[in-house]
Amino acid sequence: MWMVDLCVRQVRETIPEDWALMVEVEFSHDFERWRLTGHADLVAQSPDGKRLKSKDWKLGYVPVDDAEENEQVLSYLVLEKLDWPDTEEAQFEIFQPRLPFDSRSTKVTLTGPQLEACVADLDRRMGIALDNQMELNTGWKQCKWCVGVACPAIRALQHKMKFTLTPAILSQLKQVPDDGSLADFVIDGRTLDKPLKDATEMLHDRLDVVPSIQANCGLHVSRKIQNGDITTPDATKFRQAVEATLPERELQDKCVTWSKSALIDQIAAARGIKKTSKEDVSATSIYDAHLKPLTEQGTKRVLVIQ
Repeated sequence: MWMVDLCVRQVRETIPEDWALMVEVEFSHDFERWRLTGHADLVAQSPDGKRLKSKDWKLGYVPVDDAEENEQVLSYLVLEKLDWPDTEEAQFEIFQPRLPFDSRSTKVTLTGPQLEACVADLDRRMGIALDNQMELNTGWKQCKWCVGVACPAIRALQHKMKFTLTPAILSQLKQVPDDGSLADFVIDGRTLDKPLKDATEMLHDRLDVVPSIQANCGLHVSRKIQNGDITTPDATKFRQAVEATLPERELQDKCVTWSKSALIDQIAAARGIKKTSKEDVSATSIYDAHLKPLTEQGTKRVLVIQ
């Protein structure tokens, strides 16, 4: 229910009161060679019919592409422009409530000529795809949720690891690769990452039945069981045992880490208040006032591949 409350509150805070609201909006348009359909969670339209604000809620734990790079968002914007040709500005937001607070929302806004251009560009790219229906192109996005190891293009990418050197190629080898080659290597690795993880899980399923498997290359695959991560199912009982074993509070503190999202969750539950709010006191504002000053915010390096 907290996700429902959060999404309803978000609509109230971001959509003007005099705009029309449409939910579970079905779209469909027939291009000359193909048909585009969509189902938007929410579309809001200004009284003059010239502005749109739309939202799509993603309730999973795995982040989707940001709105600025998301092909589904592009398709919604195209459908909206086709259904309401007088639209001069369209904003689309992806909201993912299960992600960390500062990365839940991404937005993209297109205006005037941009809206006109995106319709023609999507139709052009779909035409190219239809002209090359039997052509497979591997990539870290398109291969993430596809058939994985069964795909012939993935297998071909895997076989790039087998290579016959020639004197000409040896003369070109560098100890430190150039920037382009380095980027290619990382992108190929990401392309194979999800299929390899899926194939590994499938292999474990097979090894639940047989002790070992012979690979086509002649090697054998078996497994051994090792200890995994430690968890504390009864956190209260574990804390009490730590206090009894290590009574010095300063030493206990050196063994503990704090989760911002968990703290905000528990503050909201304990005080019966909202997690976030622009108007009232919320669990987030309490965290920011009393706990945030005692923390240090680190940084993380994220590769953006477009």
